Amino acid sequence: MTFILGVNYWPRKANIRMWSRWSREEVAEELKRMKELGINAVRAFLLAVDVVGDDGRLRNDAAVRIKEFLDEASVNGIKVYLTLIVGHMSGKNWPLPWDPASEVYTSKACEGALNFILSVVERFKGHKALGGWVVSNEITHIRRPETVEEFRCWLRSIYLAIKRLDPEHPISLGDGTSLLALNHIHLYPSNVSDLVDYLSPHLYIYDDDPVRHTYSYAAILEHARSIKKAVIL
Repeated sequence: MTFILGVNYWPRKANIRMWSRWSREEVAEELKRMKELGINAVRAFLLAVDVVGDDGRLRNDAAVRIKEFLDEASVNGIKVYLTLIVGHMSGKNWPLPWDPASEVYTSKACEGALNFILSVVERFKGHKALGGWVVSNEITHIRRPETVEEFRCWLRSIYLAIKRLDPEHPISLGDGTSLLALNHIHLYPSNVSDLVDYLSPHLYIYDDDPVRHTYSYAAILEHARSIKKAVIL
C-alpha cells in the first residue's frame, strides 16, 4: 500500500489566481521540490471565476493550463485530486458563473454545475496524473442546505454523473465530513458515506490542552474509518 502524503496546493506567487496568472515554470519548480520532500499527492482547486467560459463549461485556455499542470505532476510522480466547484476558498466566497444567486441546490444551479463538472471530467479522466475527483471546496459556506435530503440529492446527482463518465477514479465531497460538524448535520459521515468513495474531514481543532488536542484528531479519524470508508485528511 502506498501512503498518501500530500498538500492543498496553490503556487507561492500566483496563489489563488494560479489559472489566470499561470506560470508553468513556477509550478514545475514547486512540484519538483515536493517530490524531493516525499510528497506524492496534491489537491488542486479549479477556481470557477478563472476557468469557466461563457457557455458554463471549461475554457479552452484553462484546459491547456490544467493539462500542463497534470503533465508536470506526472513527471514528478505526484497524483492530483482536482477540486471541481470552487466558489469558497481561503475565507472568501468567489462567484460561480453558472449560479450568480448562489442557490447551489436548485435544479437550475445543479444543472449549471454539472455542465461545468462534466466538461472537466470528460477532458481529464484519462490523464495518468489524476488521482481522483473532489466535488467542491466547502460548498456549505456558500449556502447551507435546509435539510439533509436536499444536500444528499445535490451530492447524489453529481456523484452519479461523474461515475457514469469516469468509473475508475474515486470521488469525495471536499467538505468537513466529521463529528465536529455540530451545526451541519448533513456533513456527518453517516449522511454522505454512501455517496462518496472516501471521506475527507476538514479539521480545524483549537485547544490549549496538548493531550486533548492530540487525541481529538485521532478520535475524529477513527470514527470516520469505522464507517468502512477510506479517509484522506
